Amino acid sequence: MNDGRQLSEPNRLFDHRDFGRGTPRAMGNGRAAAIVLSLFIVSACFAPGSMIGRVGVAGSIDAPSDRMPQSFRVTLPGTYGLGGLDEVFGKPQYYGHQSRTVLATVTRGEFSAEFDVGYHATFWLIPPVGPIPKHPPPPYFALRFPDAPDEVYLVGVVDDRIKYKVFDANKNVEIQPQDGTWLIEGRRYEPTENGARETWYLHVGLARNAS
Repeated sequence: MNDGRQLSEPNRLFDHRDFGRGTPRAMGNGRAAAIVLSLFIVSACFAPGSMIGRVGVAGSIDAPSDRMPQSFRVTLPGTYGLGGLDEVFGKPQYYGHQSRTVLATVTRGEFSAEFDVGYHATFWLIPPVGPIPKHPPPPYFALRFPDAPDEVYLVGVVDDRIKYKVFDANKNVEIQPQDGTWLIEGRRYEPTENGARETWYLHVGLARNAS
């Protein structure tokens, strides 16, 4: 379980646009497009806004007892939850977003880490369907393990499937997943009632690479 402590961020987070496809990437004429979109919104029957929710990553770890980590770092990038044009107008911190890192504690081979989040939503007035999306979009996380301090594992949803990439933080290059110290199996993204709070978890399986 997440022990709730906020930790310092990793030295580098890799391009979040690798994950969470569906969020438009800002182009050179992004500001002009934003102005046109803003004018359209004024005359349309929807308006941009924000929602709050809770996301997390949870799962199991398969490793020999002498290689089982007691904990590892989980980072939610500050870019999570931004709308398609938010990055055109400013940095994540302009919207109250910042990267956050917590320590996920491993208990009997199980772990979880949770984050309270705010995310962009479109509120439809006509038809009166309310906010879309109604729950937090799939998150993406950076994982770092104590026995592989130079490796960063970026895991998230791509084309409705959970996938991951591995980076060598010192050399600033991507390495093949099968060459990493850890292997990640994507399972599902679904909500879990956590007391009175609904948390949307990215469920994964972690296994130490035997090769």
